[in-house]
Amino acid sequence: MSRHGGSYDVRYSKRDARQRRLRYISYVALAALAVATIGVVLMAVER
Repeated sequence: MSRHGGSYDVRYSKRDARQRRLRYISYVALAALAVATIGVVLMAVER
């Protein structure tokens, strides 16, 4: 793919990086949500 060269490669790699960052952010958000849910459940059980 890099053999084609040109500005297309740069634009594609930039878009790919943005998608990767969005996916990473979504994973972090899911992990935070899971931690919050577990915390609430533990608090409810303790109470």
